Amino acid sequence: MRETRNVDGVVLALHGAMVAEGLDEADAHVLAAVREALGPDKPIVASFDSHANLTAGFVAGADLLVGYDTLPHVDMRARGAEAMGLMHRILRGGRPPHMAFRKLPLLSTPDRQATGESPMREVMALCHELEAAADVWCASAVLGFPYADIPHLGMASLAYADSRARAEEVAEAIAAEIWARREAFRPALSGPAAAVARALAAPRGPVVLIEPSDNVAGGAPGDGTGLLAALARAPALAGRAASIAIWDPAAVAAARDVGLGGHFEGAVGGRTLALAGAPVEIAGRVGFLGPVVYRRDRDYFRGQEIDLGEVARIEVGGLHVILTTERLMPFDTMHLRAVGLVPEALDLIAMKCGSMWRVAFGDIAAEGIYVDTPGVCTSNLALMPYTRLARPMYPLDPEACR
Repeated sequence: MRETRNVDGVVLALHGAMVAEGLDEADAHVLAAVREALGPDKPIVASFDSHANLTAGFVAGADLLVGYDTLPHVDMRARGAEAMGLMHRILRGGRPPHMAFRKLPLLSTPDRQATGESPMREVMALCHELEAAADVWCASAVLGFPYADIPHLGMASLAYADSRARAEEVAEAIAAEIWARREAFRPALSGPAAAVARALAAPRGPVVLIEPSDNVAGGAPGDGTGLLAALARAPALAGRAASIAIWDPAAVAAARDVGLGGHFEGAVGGRTLALAGAPVEIAGRVGFLGPVVYRRDRDYFRGQEIDLGEVARIEVGGLHVILTTERLMPFDTMHLRAVGLVPEALDLIAMKCGSMWRVAFGDIAAEGIYVDTPGVCTSNLALMPYTRLARPMYPLDPEACR
């Protein structure tokens, strides 16, 4: 910011879990740079993703921080509007509110963070109840992001109020509610074979099989094969319809060589990390081949243009293996419709994501099953190779965190 004399204040949209090489608290670094340019007396307000890993430095860098209220995140516009409204309140009143912050030694994973389900449903109900008081400006229950090897991971609470005592009271109440439900934040996972068998036994579909370990939105490559292998081996898929998407440019090129309607035979997935499984051999008809560009049709980034690059759909019995040259974040139904599949007609839909499957398929899914496969975004945090994490931390050290 080269000139700030005519700037009354700054409103930012941050994430809160950004890490850079040599910079563990990158969001705090951004706030510090804005403060240096703005000067000490003009207010800074920012919205932030509830997956933030809050620190004292981060919260001290702004006069007020507004966390998302929903997961899946469908309230980003509303929180931005709230942040702007609170900026106007600060400017009208001449001073920011008092802040209180609590950090909890508690890790949680996306499969247990959906705000429409327990335990976060009850936490957010309390948060909104406390926010309704006239002397409380805003309050946030912060989920944290466990997929970084830094000291300050963990859930948190944050509150702003007319008095410091009131802010402390609100932050403590939210933190206590989260901590009291810590056991409910443990993930419930099924092995791949068991998950497929359970889905096939369901009285109706579609059943969504969620593979959080290979969540592209969390930083995974999207070519893990643990669930694909289980689906390919399932004899009961005969006469059923299932889909799974895999990032694999090499397999797309092989399908292109075969051509639409031709017979594909070759290895799929497992190109990037040994951790995520070996390539899986499949054979079937090329049922779709071509570029795929569409706009998201659901509430998360509705209308955003998505380019999946070249896409091939291989029909392996009842299993539709969707191969893409660009990585897929499945926040919509269009990635299936664009390749000729009708989601409502599928028995099983495999998705590489955390809780976002609810945005795309929550209104049509008969059930969602979280699958325990290896990968960089595993929900089984005991498998994470932390070297710098502050300990003790629940659920890694349950006896030390009672």
